[in-house]
Amino acid sequence: MRWLHRLKDTVSSQIRNSAARYSGKIKVTCGTNTEFRGFINDGTQHVVSIYVAGNAVVVCCDCPAREKRVFCSHIWAGLAAAESGGHLSRIATMRWPSIRLEGVKGAAAVQFEPPSRPEKPTPWKTELSALRERVAPAWSGFTEPPRQIFYTVDSEECIHRSALIVQVEVSRLKKDGGWGKPNWHEIEIRCVSQLDEVDRKLLGILGSDVTSGSYSNFIPDPDSVKSKRRVPRGAYDLLIPMLCATGRFMLEPSGLPDKFQPLHWDDAEPWKLEVTVRKDEQAEVFVVSGWLKRDGKQLPVSEPRLLIPGLVFFPDHVARLDEGHGLQWALLLRRTGDLAVPFANRLEFMAEIAQFSVLPSIELPEEITIHPGRFANPPILRISKPQYSAPRLCCEVAFDYGSVIVPEAQKASVVDDQATGRLVHRDIAAEEQARNRLNLLGVYRTSEYSLGRGKWEVSPSRVPALVRQLVSEGWRVEAEGNLYRKAGAFRIDVTSNIDWFELNGHAEFEGEQLALPELLKALGRGEDMVRLGDGSFGLLPEEWLKRSCAFGRQRVTPA
Repeated sequence: MRWLHRLKDTVSSQIRNSAARYSGKIKVTCGTNTEFRGFINDGTQHVVSIYVAGNAVVVCCDCPAREKRVFCSHIWAGLAAAESGGHLSRIATMRWPSIRLEGVKGAAAVQFEPPSRPEKPTPWKTELSALRERVAPAWSGFTEPPRQIFYTVDSEECIHRSALIVQVEVSRLKKDGGWGKPNWHEIEIRCVSQLDEVDRKLLGILGSDVTSGSYSNFIPDPDSVKSKRRVPRGAYDLLIPMLCATGRFMLEPSGLPDKFQPLHWDDAEPWKLEVTVRKDEQAEVFVVSGWLKRDGKQLPVSEPRLLIPGLVFFPDHVARLDEGHGLQWALLLRRTGDLAVPFANRLEFMAEIAQFSVLPSIELPEEITIHPGRFANPPILRISKPQYSAPRLCCEVAFDYGSVIVPEAQKASVVDDQATGRLVHRDIAAEEQARNRLNLLGVYRTSEYSLGRGKWEVSPSRVPALVRQLVSEGWRVEAEGNLYRKAGAFRIDVTSNIDWFELNGHAEFEGEQLALPELLKALGRGEDMVRLGDGSFGLLPEEWLKRSCAFGRQRVTPA
């Protein structure tokens, strides 16, 4: 356990540097968690003795510096040797350790004995010594004067971190007997065990330390907590009523405690954020505004003092908030006021709305209505070789919304169908179902740079079965630019006379036709796909392949 850094500010750098020459030259004769003794031979043998007394580290060396009551480099070398040997560990748990020369300010005299082999402690004594350290009260003897704890919502930090940040502040008694202004500069609240039960309980469960990731040289004090706390959203229903019940929970007070406005807990249904776009015919603009709505009542988003995820703060109370995806919209409208969009910019306004990955609960006029979207055709899967060498193939997924093909990776939640001048919601459920289907067939998200992070990948060995399965389900599948079509109707016409008959027919593949002779040739060769007239491939159903032997044995001659 490291503790030497806690004493270095009380000793000059010259002495510390001079002590370095004794490194490894100290012979330890006694070492416990509170005592250390050893001797140094620098031409003359000197005995160094160190022990812990209360909150002081009492040191002594029998070199000439002792008569002058001067701290010598032998002592610092002894402290360094004690730390490296695991001795004097009690110093690590002392609140404000200080160094005191033996014999100064009433320190007890230390009788030095000739160096001797330390006596091996008995097991029972060792166990009791360790137990004594574990049951020692934290920072015994240190008492804080009367204090009053306040819990303040740090608005700027809440907005910056998009979370509830509570600053714990301490108010102390003034000379006239009144309470002073809370001190928000204190980094930690000390001696928590001396506070009343309510504050002890709150500080014990009041979220995590906002500055917990910062570096500190000091050993944490088990009876202290950091003053700035982050409250998790899941704890709001438990902690906010408890904070309000203290009468000391408030929004950034600026005066004395008797002028503070405590917050009360509103336990009703949550307020809901909604964005509205209304027409102002007189000004010929669309007006974008934000509202809080609950039980038939609505308030402008500018009225609350603070909005954070899950909570809305008014001057005298705090309530639940169901923000949906509208919190950032509300913060913008609180900062800028209502937005005005000229009628002439309607199409540009629609294009801007279509680029949002998520939209809040929004009320739109008839001219900018967002219509529910549905697939016009089944999904599209494109398979290609990666740009760089890789063992798997790259896949891209797209969705057909009629006149607009939307890549699966596109973040916008709304499709701007410029052909019809409409905004269309993407069918999130259908898209998710298509993604799940790909996963079941062995197509997965990739993290490889060569395939394009966030895209899809598939093993080449899976491609034939994948293509056949998806095409049979109606998907549009393209591999290296080649389109695969599903087989449809199979038509045969027979013309006969007394001693002859003529057999004609064709198979249909999604609008493309294949003449019967070509089909029979492909079946005779045992092929599972055939090239069509437009360059695409038609997939031959398995039942056709099973019957191909019967057709092949008839030796049918094309007419």
